[in-house]
Amino acid sequence: MKLVGGRIIKIQGTRASDKPHENLNIGVNIDGVRSENKKLVVGYTIRNAYEPSVAELMVSGEFFYEVDEKKLKEVVDEWNKEKTLDLSVTEEALNAANYAMGAVGTLLAFGLGLPAPINTPRTKVTKENTNQSKAS
Repeated sequence: MKLVGGRIIKIQGTRASDKPHENLNIGVNIDGVRSENKKLVVGYTIRNAYEPSVAELMVSGEFFYEVDEKKLKEVVDEWNKEKTLDLSVTEEALNAANYAMGAVGTLLAFGLGLPAPINTPRTKVTKENTNQSKAS
């Protein structure tokens, strides 16, 4: 799977308070997955919330990936049926969304007088082992 492009659709920043923030809460949402011109299109929204209730930055967009036709159909079908993504697709989408927030969010934060969003290290997604015993 190869990232071949992307676009930012919406950026938004709000500052509710001039008090200093204590925490930064980061959330990424996959908004949709579809096929377009034989490419995989993954829509996303990433939010950085400066807590408690100081400010929020939001970036929404889409990424375009080249994948073989079989994989493209599998990914889109799985999304339409289960609203889940293959681990490799999830990992690529999370890393691309974090990069977009780092780039666009820095300018947005500067305009609001906030510290820049944290550049998170490359995300590695692994499958949870459900065969392990849980401690009581």
